[in-house]
Amino acid sequence: MRKKILIGVAALIAVDAFANNLPTREEIEQKDKEYLLKAGIDIPDTPEIRIVPANKYLAKKNLTNNQDDDFMATQVQNYLKMHSEQQKSGFVKIKEPRAKELMELKQIAPIHLKKYKGVLSPTSTHLRPSINELKLAYTFVGVPESDMDKSIGISPYGVYKQIKNGDDGDGWDGAVQFFDKNGVGSCAFTEHNRKLAHSGVELIKELVSYEVDNKPTILLIKGTKETGYIYKLKWYDATFSRELECANSDYSPKLRADVIELANRIEAYQQS
Repeated sequence: MRKKILIGVAALIAVDAFANNLPTREEIEQKDKEYLLKAGIDIPDTPEIRIVPANKYLAKKNLTNNQDDDFMATQVQNYLKMHSEQQKSGFVKIKEPRAKELMELKQIAPIHLKKYKGVLSPTSTHLRPSINELKLAYTFVGVPESDMDKSIGISPYGVYKQIKNGDDGDGWDGAVQFFDKNGVGSCAFTEHNRKLAHSGVELIKELVSYEVDNKPTILLIKGTKETGYIYKLKWYDATFSRELECANSDYSPKLRADVIELANRIEAYQQS
């Protein structure tokens, strides 16, 4: 099964629901696995969460003559640099195309939904209008209706599981829910069932806070006035990785606080 490393804010690779020429999720999973094995990274095939100091990777840079060690150390350095900039300025000033993508989704989604209405197979990665049309290997609770001023659609995330292949269920092990929230922006809530995926995570201690339900959380805000801003929170428990991305044309501390509050309401809703 998949072994995955999450270096702080290095989130899972998401399949674009509107692209037909990207590699399949299974191909991405296999490449991830091969890379980690090559790099000698020992990530458990259980939903375990490991929080390690950045120096675990930084200490290896230029010492082992290993390109993979140097690459991982450079990645950690980049995220520490972004974290420092965010601490000083509130956000990382860098062009963020994801903001435009989310903000324009409400216009693109209806065309996509109409095009593929009634023709999607259970394993298709395309957008659906509702969770009822997506086969999952577990119960997806999602975002409370009271926090969605406009529901845009839902796409599968992760891997399509099958009992006949030795998996623990039939259906996708995750989903992405797209919606608009007045005063916050255009948002995407992603959930990945790591228990079904047999996937552990490793987080960098210096990047971890506990802003969502006192669970290990990674916060990253990026953007510019030209591209808009992405407010991204990712949090973890013994079973799930969950992520909330909200795109807005503006940056403000209030929006930051509003997105954190929204993430906490979504998390509380999972337990209700």
